[in-house]
Amino acid sequence: MTNEMSKAKKIYVNKNDEAALVIERVIDAQSDLIVLSIPKFSRFAQSESNFHLLKKEIETLGKDIRIESVDDRVLELALTCEIPAENPFFSNPERQFSDIIPQRGAEGENSNTVFVKSRATPIISRIRDEGVEEEIETPEKIAAEIESQFGPEVSRRRISRKGFLLLTAVLVFSGLSGFLALRILPEAEVRLVTQKENYVYANAVVVDKSIRVSDALTMRVPGQIFTERRNVSLVFPATGKKYVSKKASGKITIYNAYSSVPQKLVASTRFVAPDGHIFRLASAVTVPGAKIVDGKIEPSSIEASVVADQPGANYNVGSSPRFEIPGFKGTARYSTFYGESTTAMIGGYIGEVAYPTDEDIRKAKIVMAKTLEDGARSAITSKIPTDFKMVQDAFLFGITKQTVNPDTNSAGEFSIFAEADLSLMAFREQDMAVLLGERAVKEKGPDYNVKSSTLTYGDSRVDMVVGRMTVAVDYNAVLARNLAPEEIKSKMLRKSESELTAMFMSMRELEKAEVSFWPFWVKRVPATGAKVNVIVD
Repeated sequence: MTNEMSKAKKIYVNKNDEAALVIERVIDAQSDLIVLSIPKFSRFAQSESNFHLLKKEIETLGKDIRIESVDDRVLELALTCEIPAENPFFSNPERQFSDIIPQRGAEGENSNTVFVKSRATPIISRIRDEGVEEEIETPEKIAAEIESQFGPEVSRRRISRKGFLLLTAVLVFSGLSGFLALRILPEAEVRLVTQKENYVYANAVVVDKSIRVSDALTMRVPGQIFTERRNVSLVFPATGKKYVSKKASGKITIYNAYSSVPQKLVASTRFVAPDGHIFRLASAVTVPGAKIVDGKIEPSSIEASVVADQPGANYNVGSSPRFEIPGFKGTARYSTFYGESTTAMIGGYIGEVAYPTDEDIRKAKIVMAKTLEDGARSAITSKIPTDFKMVQDAFLFGITKQTVNPDTNSAGEFSIFAEADLSLMAFREQDMAVLLGERAVKEKGPDYNVKSSTLTYGDSRVDMVVGRMTVAVDYNAVLARNLAPEEIKSKMLRKSESELTAMFMSMRELEKAEVSFWPFWVKRVPATGAKVNVIVD
């Protein structure tokens, strides 16, 4: 029977396997003896003709086949076709086929992996009994051991005390080694695959700045509003053309070296440069009175804007050390009131110039708005904490100030200055995931937990005044049955394969269970929980 079992090849049939696939796997099996494990409700067992076809192929190949199943219909159809079949739960343990898959252990030794349960493919493997009895070494037992190994003649010889002690030490060492191998080294690992269910939530969730914790009843999560203010001045090309007559303009400093009495000068008061160019005050000014220090006059001064008396580029003159006031000519004030310029007079022009059309201004405002919005978004994004989520359309942007300067520069460009505010509503994605996870468990029941999930967002509608946003959410999760690993571990201790099979088959929340033993001679689950590792998937 041992040689027969060593040659056996066990094939596990899945519930949905077609007959052609099953027979193909039997044909490809490199073994004289095939053990076919067929689960309940298998598609292969739906037709008796599948068993006849299997029988015919086996006879053609000259192989032997046996069927294992817990399905009475499978056993009945197999026996009808004269194929040996049995229920592994009620069969003789000495006739079960070993399904121990060798693996390399941590120390290079072989370990045993026993697949205990799978709902899709029921698997039952033989695990030998672990019963170990401790014996006390006595001279009588030593003599019996010698007789069993070397024959009665040796055992009847006189054994010296030294030889007796040596044999005793060898046997005691062997006993201790066996005890350590059976009691200290054994380890077991079980991988439990729980039943899974898919969950989908495709609906809206409200983000509300007025709450601090999520509310699964109303499907709301806390939100926060972030704001950013930006301003910018840009120039744009002007495509319009027009004829203009412009006067040069600039700044002069007016001095009072006449008396301590302030002197008022009306708008358009003339100032004459040494070259004869006349400039007039753009608006009225009052020149402060001079200071009298130690009987001497210290002139006072004031800066004022002036424009050329005539249009044209010939008034675009450089700085001048002195401007006379013709209105004071013939009086003492003529020599004591004067002006000077430290910068050039500019802007005088007669001819055609560029100017912005209405279309130029409209396009420029669009570019200006986009520039402000992009800058505000970039700035606000850098300020938002990394654990916050921003979704599409969850912002409000508005121009608060905009000034167009239609005067063009020498390159024919006009300018626009604008200010804008951007407000954005965001939320912590962890809050959203927890909320939807609670919703999933609430709908499926407390026996489940969220194993994995994906979360995507759609359109949103935001009201910054109220501080509330509605966002479309697509949440897909895989829910797994809850398990208590420590409780399962305590129930596994000292159990054999058949006991583990019965235990795991009774757990409805399990989809599959795999148990691995190490080293290769281990027969049962160790008695110590520290030697058992339970992994839940």
